[in-house]
Amino acid sequence: MIHELGAVLRDVLKKDAGLFVWTLVLMIVSSLLQGVTILTLIPILGILNIGGASTDATLPFGLSLAAAKLNEQPLLIRLILVLGFFFVIMLVQAAAHRKMRVQCMQLASNFTADMREEYYNCLMDTPWESYITGSQARHMDAMVNEIPRLTTTVNYFLCMLTNIATALVELTVAFAMSVPLSIFVICAGGIFFIFFRPFTKRSKVIGNRLTAQYDKFTAEMKTQLAGFKEIRSYGIEEEEAKRFDMASRDLEHTMVMSADNVARPRMLSTIGEAVLISVIFFGAVYFLEIETSHLVIVLYVFMRIWPLLPSTQEYIMGIRETLPAYRVMEDVRRRSAGMRSDDRKSTDGEFGAALPEGIALTFDCVSFSYAGASENALEDVTFEIKKNTITALTGPSGAGKSTAVDLILGFLSPGLGEVKIAVTKDKICYVPQNPMILNAGVRENIARFHPGISDDKIIRALKKSGAWDFLVRKADGEVLPLDLRMGDDGAMFSGGEVQRIVLARALAGDPELLILDEATSALDFENEKLIADVLARLRDHVTVILIAHRVSTIQTADDILVIADGHLSESGTADELLSDPDSYLRRMKDG
Repeated sequence: MIHELGAVLRDVLKKDAGLFVWTLVLMIVSSLLQGVTILTLIPILGILNIGGASTDATLPFGLSLAAAKLNEQPLLIRLILVLGFFFVIMLVQAAAHRKMRVQCMQLASNFTADMREEYYNCLMDTPWESYITGSQARHMDAMVNEIPRLTTTVNYFLCMLTNIATALVELTVAFAMSVPLSIFVICAGGIFFIFFRPFTKRSKVIGNRLTAQYDKFTAEMKTQLAGFKEIRSYGIEEEEAKRFDMASRDLEHTMVMSADNVARPRMLSTIGEAVLISVIFFGAVYFLEIETSHLVIVLYVFMRIWPLLPSTQEYIMGIRETLPAYRVMEDVRRRSAGMRSDDRKSTDGEFGAALPEGIALTFDCVSFSYAGASENALEDVTFEIKKNTITALTGPSGAGKSTAVDLILGFLSPGLGEVKIAVTKDKICYVPQNPMILNAGVRENIARFHPGISDDKIIRALKKSGAWDFLVRKADGEVLPLDLRMGDDGAMFSGGEVQRIVLARALAGDPELLILDEATSALDFENEKLIADVLARLRDHVTVILIAHRVSTIQTADDILVIADGHLSESGTADELLSDPDSYLRRMKDG
């Protein structure tokens, strides 16, 4: 716990040291003012002559002289001065405490926002190979559940510091009143922490379990929300509902365990408080000679300090429960740090390379292997793609096509060989099979990827992709075509319409190299032909790479590259490959 808490505090200080120090100052000031208000009660009790106490009662910290001067004043003046001073101190202390609590929350919230931002940035810097082998549900859980739990960690720590500062000040006052009783209170507090240590240890176990249950629940929720259509089509709603309910109940059960682990020590401490107050009062009356006013103050201090013990215990338990969430930061930092500078191939060396006239990109004896794999994903692959042509990349599933595309995009670096691309990286656009669709208007679904783009340029791109006409028809004069909402995953449009809008998104960037990764695999013949016609019109100024399995899509290409078992097994035009009865394309066509 100490190591992880220290790491969290180092992050807090690194990100907002000034606010942290200012918050600590306010804690100390607030605690000191509480001590002053307690001392002020002594002359008030003296004026009231409670228990035979007089205004001449001995005061700690050398305040007897001030009390003597005060006693020279008439009763009314003394009351006004003492009560006025008490009111002002209480007012200032309340304002300081309020400011401190607000700053504690601000500090914790800032820390959470900074951690989320760092997590996101680390995720963006994570090697692509590491990212694709990870869990997206885990990342979502980290951002939505785990990192916000760190807000609780910081808040608990600050509250614990406040309790400690308050207890130290009030114990100082208590010692000045009665050393024996104060020692007794400290010993009782020590016994309290020892007695409840098992609850603290248990909180760490519960914290780890909560982290696992949050992760499991988020993964199940993400899986089912993404698969609603399949769940309904298979008629397994009841079974999946039971699975979801089980994940939800497991999380609920762990949260109840956490609440019980906190509530039990609180109950026992309340019982202990009643017993100890009785013991203190009995001992003070029969064994110790303490002025009544001082005894009242000691009991008052004790009743203020004792609740701090269970609450501090709760904060410690809460810290142990929430600290496991910090592991998500350590994990993503470790993954990001794993991408050393020598592992990141300079984009200057891959993109904008000087290639022979008319050549868009080349693979020269390229080999690549994923970490832990027994075989290379690509093995000694060599080819070139001509400028302003359409090239189809095909082959069996898992043969290495996606790996080749990731190498072109710069997501991966070859283990051996070189990938050289004539265009700069900002002139490459990628259209995936399952594109990112925002539940927003058409404009935002394009402008989000091209900050600062004008509506005119968006419309030109939509016209190039063949999307503008159907948008105008759908708008029907009621809304602007660019304001039509796409819905979740483009639910307000057909698959072909979504792909043409996504194609417009790519064309809005004026690409010189356009990669379509199975972008037409789910389309019907008519929509596939529409997109093929769009691509044909782009030939004059855009190099197009198609990853495809359909013969109809592959036949529209000028050149075809077949990758099988990580090797370039065939290449040529559609006519050349179809004329060979043993070629992959011919076997595909013949079924």
